[in-house]
Amino acid sequence: MPAVLPVNGGQPFHRLNCCVSLSRRGFLTAMTDKENVLTGLRAGAADFLTKPIDLDILMAKIAGCVMQIENNKKTGRAF
Repeated sequence: MPAVLPVNGGQPFHRLNCCVSLSRRGFLTAMTDKENVLTGLRAGAADFLTKPIDLDILMAKIAGCVMQIENNKKTGRAF
């Protein structure tokens, strides 16, 4: 979810948390300062990626998420 929005970037996360409890959500933004990262994570983001994106890191994060989903399927856990 883009963090540069007309409203506080965390507000849509609070709205999504009410409706979609089992999805992973993250920020992709150019806003790299500590306060913005903390705001995004406190709003419920599972991750916070900053631009420019390092493709190796992005691919490793995606692979980690896929591995976690596969492990959760094996153990019967939702997340």
